[in-house]
Amino acid sequence: MNVQIKTKASRPMCASGALQKIYANVSNVDEVVTDRFLCSGEDMSLEAHTCKGESGGSLFVERRQRHFQVGVISWGTYDPCARHNKNDDGEVIRDRPSKESKPRDFYISLFQVQDWLRKYLDNSLTFIPMQ
Repeated sequence: MNVQIKTKASRPMCASGALQKIYANVSNVDEVVTDRFLCSGEDMSLEAHTCKGESGGSLFVERRQRHFQVGVISWGTYDPCARHNKNDDGEVIRDRPSKESKPRDFYISLFQVQDWLRKYLDNSLTFIPMQ
């Protein structure tokens, strides 16, 4: 899956997408999208959105022909697999979101929870610099 993480000036608009549907009664986006989340969204490609049940999946970035895990999918505002359509091979067909839906996916940033990971998993993890 090829996603674009919204950073800097584009992050607040991406995060505000969380106030659609499932969090429509929340007035402050910071209540549901903390600094621990990475945000992606508004990409209309079929592969850019995660399905319900894919929570816990890894988000990687590629730098200098190396892949680094930077996040873990937590939740999204659109489920492209909700209709459970399958192709002839039994693979789930992802539905393309409408332009009005402005879907978002939210990932836990491993950079934001690194202290916790080190505290509880230090003996089983190796951290490599992303340079």
